Amino acid sequence: MTVASARVRPFAPDEWAALRDIRLSALQDSPGAFYSTYEDTRDRPEASWRAWPSQGVALGVWLDGVPVGMVGIATEAEDPRSADLFAMWVAPTARGSGAADLLVQAAVDWAQQRGCTSVSLEVASGNERAERVYARHGFVPSGEPTMVKCGLAMRRDLS
Repeated sequence: MTVASARVRPFAPDEWAALRDIRLSALQDSPGAFYSTYEDTRDRPEASWRAWPSQGVALGVWLDGVPVGMVGIATEAEDPRSADLFAMWVAPTARGSGAADLLVQAAVDWAQQRGCTSVSLEVASGNERAERVYARHGFVPSGEPTMVKCGLAMRRDLS
């Protein structure tokens, strides 16, 4: 895969099965990287996938019509000027290709287009590769508590 041939776009509601499949692949490949588990996620109904995430969008990076990575971005319910980046994952076959950079940039662009002043995220303990990707995009450790045990909270100010 090359960055030039990849395309980032939102998953359409009718692509709920593709979104489900890539999310489940992420949870199987990297179970310690996410707050959700494969077991808790696999039986979600179609309506739930069509509406997820409720206050944002699930973006996919597509190669030859097949999603090879995803990221979620949503505004925070208590502060719509802040956004959360979550569920970031790239298939092993696409790692190192620039797909992660495309996804992070698309998520930041989404937040900026909605007038958000910051984007926050969490990185699982020991995931230095993800930390480096986010740092390349201006994210810095924020010191905030995390939902993932021993995780690292990072934030990028957009103002």
